[in-house]
Amino acid sequence: MVSQLDYITENSQSHILCYITSNSYLCYHDVRARFDIQKIDIGKEKGTPTVLKHGHPGSNTLFVGTSGGRVIVYDM
Repeated sequence: MVSQLDYITENSQSHILCYITSNSYLCYHDVRARFDIQKIDIGKEKGTPTVLKHGHPGSNTLFVGTSGGRVIVYDM
């Protein structure tokens, strides 16, 4: 089950969709090629991912909030 979706809005990467799953994975999906290009295990011990937010425009930073009260920051 997909919990949150976010498009990476940088001009050259507008075809990349980022989402988190209830199974604690952060995934990048290429909508043009129709497959996941990266899948990162967040880890269930940190809690179920509940929020996904992309950093400011031009940034490669992703913030993932979990039900365990953690905020995980990824520099992609």
